[in-house]
Amino acid sequence: MKLKEILDDKLFELYNNNIPQEIKTRIEEELDIIIDEKIEYQYLIAYEIAKKVKSDNRIMIDRICGSSYIAYLLGITFVNPIEYCIVYEKGFKPITFDLEFAEDYFKTIFEYTKEVCKKYSITINNEEDLKGHNLYLNTYELCSVLENLETRTGKHRQDIDLKDEELYKYLIDENTTIFDESEMKIATSLFNQEFIINNVNCVASVISLDRSTITDKLDIVNSIIYYPVYREAIYSFLIMAGLEKKLAYEIMNFIAKGKHRIKIYKETWEKYIFIMKEHGIEDEYINCCSKIQYLFSKAYSINRAIIYVWLTYYKMNYLKVYEEVF
Repeated sequence: MKLKEILDDKLFELYNNNIPQEIKTRIEEELDIIIDEKIEYQYLIAYEIAKKVKSDNRIMIDRICGSSYIAYLLGITFVNPIEYCIVYEKGFKPITFDLEFAEDYFKTIFEYTKEVCKKYSITINNEEDLKGHNLYLNTYELCSVLENLETRTGKHRQDIDLKDEELYKYLIDENTTIFDESEMKIATSLFNQEFIINNVNCVASVISLDRSTITDKLDIVNSIIYYPVYREAIYSFLIMAGLEKKLAYEIMNFIAKGKHRIKIYKETWEKYIFIMKEHGIEDEYINCCSKIQYLFSKAYSINRAIIYVWLTYYKMNYLKVYEEVF
């Protein structure tokens, strides 16, 4: 089947003939990107992998596919980019199919992927060959952990209510948190600034700030409402300031990929500063951007935040099982 046919079936199953306009528009925009980039076959391969994983009752965790609503519809990612306001527009780099599995399942899924690729006249001998087609297969310990938790508790991760405020109270409590020490330092600083950590977006902010490389990180945390937490936040801010999309995307990538680029490409950075100031962007914001060495995407951070909330649920409700699994 072609991608459009699969999507039509999925949409009919979900909405019958009453598809919301927002979803229609998003799918049309993404399909334009997929067709222009000639990557339909990559979506179809990832879709076949996702179906296989589901039929084997195993877990696949993507890293950054959550920027694509089509990937969400196809079951490739559990992150709904519309729900979490994740941008994916023409000009953005197409998503990377970076997929993770339990170690004991990796060989099975890799051999299956090789067979699927043959349908598209692609010969795969090793993992490097897959990378040439924007497919990255990896192992991830938490896939196995989540599989064990689901099996032993009988509670499926996707049945967990991500809006349950008790989960966030448990997560922010230093006596029960699953945050590590550096994440808790960020979370505590945010909390002291009356940034209430009570939803997935808030947890994602903690994760992004912790894993991104930023000079004077805690100073930025103290002005969290103003400074960018994700690379897409820079893009959205520049668009709101009146920059055209292509230029906003270009500047976002320059800033998000690091401070070292500013040192190497001083003239380019000076040009971007001039453009931003022309559009009324304040020195304080520009100064913050100059401190970024690497900034994670929102799709990645939301993905990891959801996993944190799932794990918090199991720890809060099935502590003995949680401790045994870990």
